[in-house]
Amino acid sequence: MTNVLSVGDSITILTEIKNAYDFYHRQLGYVILESGECLNELLLQNGYAKASRDYYCSKLAEYQLMNRTAQLNKVGLYARISHF
Repeated sequence: MTNVLSVGDSITILTEIKNAYDFYHRQLGYVILESGECLNELLLQNGYAKASRDYYCSKLAEYQLMNRTAQLNKVGLYARISHF
C-alpha cells in the first residue's frame, strides 16, 4: 500500500448517528480522503485492518467481506500471519 495521506492533507470524518461511539466511548467514523476514497476501506482491502462485529456500523457485512478477501489473498499483514 502506498502513501495515501500526507501531512497537511485534508480529511473528512463521517459518523453514523446511531453508531457514533463504541463500548469504551471512543468516537467511530469513516475517514474520507481528499480523493474521495475511504481510508477505512483501503486499510481493510489491503490487509492492514480488521472488521470486527464488536464495532457495529451499517457497512459491517461489506467490511467483513473485504477483510476476509484480504485474508484469503494473503495481502498486507495476512501475508505474514493468518489472524490478527
